[in-house]
Amino acid sequence: MKICLVIFSGGWGGAENVVYHLARYLDKLGHEVHVVLNDELYPFFKNLSGPIVHNVGPVFNYSNILKINYGLKFLPSINIPDNILRILKFTFEPLLRHINYEILIKKRFLKIMNEINPDIIHFHNPIILEFYFHIHKQLLDYPRIYTAHGLDLKKRPHIMDRIFDNNRKTLLHKFDGVIVVSPYFHEYFMQNDAHNLKKFFIPNGINVSSPKNSRIIKSQSREEGRFKILFPGGDKPRKGGKFVIDGFARISQKIPNLYLYIAGATAKNSELKKLVKEKKLEKRIFFLGLLPKEKYLRLLMHMDALVLPDEDNWPGLVALEALFFGVPLLTTKLKYTHGLFKEYHNYIPIQRKPEDIANKLELIYLNPKVRKKLATTVKNIKEKLKSLEWEHIAEQHVKVYYNLVSLIKHK
Repeated sequence: MKICLVIFSGGWGGAENVVYHLARYLDKLGHEVHVVLNDELYPFFKNLSGPIVHNVGPVFNYSNILKINYGLKFLPSINIPDNILRILKFTFEPLLRHINYEILIKKRFLKIMNEINPDIIHFHNPIILEFYFHIHKQLLDYPRIYTAHGLDLKKRPHIMDRIFDNNRKTLLHKFDGVIVVSPYFHEYFMQNDAHNLKKFFIPNGINVSSPKNSRIIKSQSREEGRFKILFPGGDKPRKGGKFVIDGFARISQKIPNLYLYIAGATAKNSELKKLVKEKKLEKRIFFLGLLPKEKYLRLLMHMDALVLPDEDNWPGLVALEALFFGVPLLTTKLKYTHGLFKEYHNYIPIQRKPEDIANKLELIYLNPKVRKKLATTVKNIKEKLKSLEWEHIAEQHVKVYYNLVSLIKHK
């Protein structure tokens, strides 16, 4: 089967991780796999062995859009104040993005589709719907499916985005089917007038092979008395990094051997970095940036706890990995837990409030018995976790692909 996975994104995250591993394991199952993505995401996929990767060019780096896509190679480098830059980006970003989709990206994408002639096209990530708005009428000959990795129906402030968002529900019905990764998303679609969509439930996969010992923090071990906390949300506001830093600051003097490691993409002028500097915690809070998956898992194994006050209250890949490796997990109260998570049994629920995060961090620090219970209960559910191995998840996708193709042929 010729399978084409399509994802546009500004950097690495949960959806990108899903596409990467899904492509690998679909290829291992013997299918011809193509991944179509944008220039900003290409560095993360360029060494992907097996699947064929296609780059349609820049989509989110606006300087590169003008220089590479349209030949304006001599644009001067101008230092623009942050507040002015934010206004300019808010005003012109959506307009430039849609112009770029219509004029150039669509042409490149259709050329790739003509060369591949896939049996099915699988779109990923909410932002891809913007591009799909420009392309869907030219793809009617192909079976098309979409995976909802986020709250796709959420409104955005810019007027151009609002115009698009108002048509988004209608646009979802231009797919032949939708894959939801959690019952939480299924319920969300039902509540937002998307109940007529043909939906398939396939959870995200997990890597259950333990990586080798970490060398990321080789000079810092538990024997040195450091209590290490991992926040893997970068500077994405919905992940709650500000609450974590504020909560950490509240107990940093009371617990002097407490250290916080922030993994994930973080801008040079990030508000989180400014907050750490403001609170004079540069020697206690460390920004690790975006880590390759293997290095991230090695890092995870060296942590005493993982904290993630995410807006989403369903267990994502980060929570599953922490659970599998026996790292005590503090996260927002979870719904639709696949029978894997139970409050105060293998995770501690937290609120998106600094005082609550501070209290829960102090709780696990002062109570080694609580940490041990959180870490050891994983033994009872390893078989359930194995059902989420990527090989099984890829097989479920193949069944859905064949199902959808068969249904369309018999219409």
